[in-house]
Amino acid sequence: MKSYAEAWADPGGMDPAVPCRIIDISRTGAKIECAATLPDEFMLHVGANKFVGQVVWRRQQLLGVEFRLASKALKSTLPARK
Repeated sequence: MKSYAEAWADPGGMDPAVPCRIIDISRTGAKIECAATLPDEFMLHVGANKFVGQVVWRRQQLLGVEFRLASKALKSTLPARK
């Protein structure tokens, strides 16, 4: 699914959540664009859904994120991969 939604990345601790953009998203992860530097693990908020994201690659402002815990709501709205 391309350009899914605007999202927020919450690095945790005292750092504020930062806006980011979902480029591509699946049941297991996402490609996001974020101007801020994020830690290797952070909370990704997409609408009412929350994910624990683990960064698996970085290229400038783009990040590949693997979901460790996914919301049931988003799982049910995304199409199954073929």
